[in-house]
Amino acid sequence: MQDAARRERTLHRVRTAALFVVALAAFLGIWQLLTLGYDDGGLAPPPRPAGSGSSRCSAARSRTTPNDVGIFFHLLASLQRVALGFGLAAVVAIPLGLLLGTHRSINAALDPFIQVLRPVSPLAWLPIGLALLRDAEGTAVFVIFMASLWIILINTIDGVSRVSPLYLDLARTLEATPANRTLKILVPPPFPAS
Repeated sequence: MQDAARRERTLHRVRTAALFVVALAAFLGIWQLLTLGYDDGGLAPPPRPAGSGSSRCSAARSRTTPNDVGIFFHLLASLQRVALGFGLAAVVAIPLGLLLGTHRSINAALDPFIQVLRPVSPLAWLPIGLALLRDAEGTAVFVIFMASLWIILINTIDGVSRVSPLYLDLARTLEATPANRTLKILVPPPFPAS
């Protein structure tokens, strides 16, 4: 039974990979046909010159200037900013979401602030971040932090508030510590069972 399921998964992966290759070849062929004999000064180049230009841009070059490092290193720096901003948002939003999800009075008191600040566009936080931090790197992390904060916070509050109060009452009856109640009852429900 497991062999049949494994063969089916392998066959599905092979079909998916083959379909991707066919779609990529069709895309490149259509691109080549559309740009054949059309010279616009490099605005819409055929696939081959575009590919060679992309490989030149992505390769690391000499570091004569800070921006002369290739696309890969710029992408890596951006991913580091995203990881830092998202990580900081998770560190702030998850404990706050656990608190707001378990205490209705605190949630009711802070909910108006959350509802006013939540729909603010992440780009609207950019001038505030620049004014407060006066640093482009820190401002980028701040904008990612603000964009991630509300999503994590609201989903944590929702996940915690969906936990049956019977489980919490049972944990109190069994004299579970607050840490055990949090880790064993409040945190697991949002995650899928393995």
